[in-house]
Amino acid sequence: MRRSGESAIYLRLEPTYLAETYKEYNITTIAATIPDFEKTDSESTKPLTSEAYSRYRRGLGRLLWLSQSRQDVKVHLSMLGTAQANPTHASEKAFKALLRWMFTDGSTCLEFHPSSVRILLMTPIWVS
Repeated sequence: MRRSGESAIYLRLEPTYLAETYKEYNITTIAATIPDFEKTDSESTKPLTSEAYSRYRRGLGRLLWLSQSRQDVKVHLSMLGTAQANPTHASEKAFKALLRWMFTDGSTCLEFHPSSVRILLMTPIWVS
């Protein structure tokens, strides 16, 4: 979007973009931080079921698409992506924590200004 009279361009996805993923993972609360998912206990190293594996890949794909306008999550997605071929309970737990961290953060967008790029938290200003 470009606002009338401004040279900056704003880029983001709709705040409801991850609503289906939040619902699939029953995300209703936020998290202040993203935990470490390099766990070694026997439960956390078990692979996911085929159903959980599909849900993980689907959700990860959505977040990767979102990362085009959310540079702040790319490092976390890179780490989660390394587990994509064989995700474990620990990687799913970290994925859910990332979703909780993003749960109330749907208005973040990139501002491309001729002289700089900034990440902003904006109130919804989008028009149909």
